[in-house]
Amino acid sequence: MHKGSNYLVNDIQDKVYFSNNPFNYTHFEENYLNNPKATILLNYGARFPEEYPNESHRNSIIATYEMNYGKGKVIMIGIYSQLLGDNKVYLKFFDNTILPHAFATR
Repeated sequence: MHKGSNYLVNDIQDKVYFSNNPFNYTHFEENYLNNPKATILLNYGARFPEEYPNESHRNSIIATYEMNYGKGKVIMIGIYSQLLGDNKVYLKFFDNTILPHAFATR
């Protein structure tokens, strides 16, 4: 199995910020990228404070990415996009970036 990301284990209360945050997203649940073969479509610029409890995650990349897998591809949003269902900027990103990548042939 060629994983591309893992769940970022943390507490909702943890101070996780995003320096590239076009959707005004607030930390909730995220996945961090762990496969260098993935193609990043949008890196959210995750920032973790010094007191962040899990040191191994401090340099994690939280991103929307695509990765070829078997005869298809995976597109991972990376952030809890359910919170963005009414966000016009996110919906435009979904329509103009996610869908074209999803439907493109390799």
